Amino acid sequence: FQEWVDAGVFDKIEKEALKLYERSIKIRTKRMAADGSFAKAPKGGLSRVQIQRIAAKEALKGIFSSIGVEHL
Repeated sequence: FQEWVDAGVFDKIEKEALKLYERSIKIRTKRMAADGSFAKAPKGGLSRVQIQRIAAKEALKGIFSSIGVEHL
């Protein structure tokens, strides 16, 4: 993953995705901002199926990740 980051793979994917979006939606994205996050709900929530865990429960505590992209 880090090798891809260092090589600029994700930056290239982002630029190409924005070009495609601009062409298909006909909107300029130069002044757009995007933000996303994923966090475990403090009180859980309803789950329709039991999720099979593939890691130790200790590793699941405090899960939080965020991806932000900003173009100004």
